[in-house]
Amino acid sequence: MTQYIQYYIICFIVINFTPFIGYGQKASFEDKDIDNYVPKFDYRIPAPEEISPTSQGSGARVRLLLDSIFEANKKIKYMEGYRILAYSGSDKDEANRAKERFYQLLPYGDVYLVYKQPTYRIKLGDFTGRLEAKEVMMRKIIREYPQAIVIKDNILIKRPQQ
Repeated sequence: MTQYIQYYIICFIVINFTPFIGYGQKASFEDKDIDNYVPKFDYRIPAPEEISPTSQGSGARVRLLLDSIFEANKKIKYMEGYRILAYSGSDKDEANRAKERFYQLLPYGDVYLVYKQPTYRIKLGDFTGRLEAKEVMMRKIIREYPQAIVIKDNILIKRPQQ
């Protein structure tokens, strides 16, 4: 037992008093000029013609990199967004009738009939924001289908025709 007490006393002294050793000493430098130790920077602002990408030789590489990123992004077809879940049920005929009704309500035609056994779901729209989906739902859908809700889903990215 006494060995443990001695051990704890030694640890206490070492941990608590070690940081104070050496604080009273003064540093001695042979060279008192501090400017020799401060880094020096060139603060000259280059003229605009010096900054052009072709003068640095990286313009072609940057263009090539941007083109490869553009081509890779063109291959992405889906992103995370929102849709309106307007119908969910197990009756196929009722789901098809609801789908036709949604085509009349939303003439631009983003109506998706999804079957995941045993349920038919009708999802509407490809919205990037929840507020946009909620606005369409409140204006056009909620009167006839009050059970409609906005859900997070993978949506089709609409790209302009080139």
